[in-house]
Amino acid sequence: MRVVLPADPVLGHPEQEVVARLWRRRQTETGWLYLVGLPSYQDLENGGVEAAEYRVWVRAPDHVRPVDGLDYDQVATERLEPSPTSVVREVLGERRPSGWVPAKVREGAARPGASCTRPTAKRLRRAHRCSMWSTR
Repeated sequence: MRVVLPADPVLGHPEQEVVARLWRRRQTETGWLYLVGLPSYQDLENGGVEAAEYRVWVRAPDHVRPVDGLDYDQVATERLEPSPTSVVREVLGERRPSGWVPAKVREGAARPGASCTRPTAKRLRRAHRCSMWSTR
């Protein structure tokens, strides 16, 4: 996997790509995240240096690109399970809060700036005057 490193206009560095190892893929409600291992180095206690890896979650496809010719089917993948509410919402569309139904407002019947919330017993008597929604 190629990881796209952002440009740094202050230092004048352009956007760069680094080849990294893809460890996991995770689907979220906002898209895909990839856990990648970036090559780096670490200091040893004896003063030496050795190769290391820095793992970080990055947003796909914004920060990663596939390497041509590689198969990613064996990478551990966590798919988002569809929630039952999203299936219902997909079929029925957005719904109003329960207890509310549309009602016509008579011309001039509403007070300027008036609005209704979920009606109480007192508000039920005047609900038709203050909003286009009523519990009839």
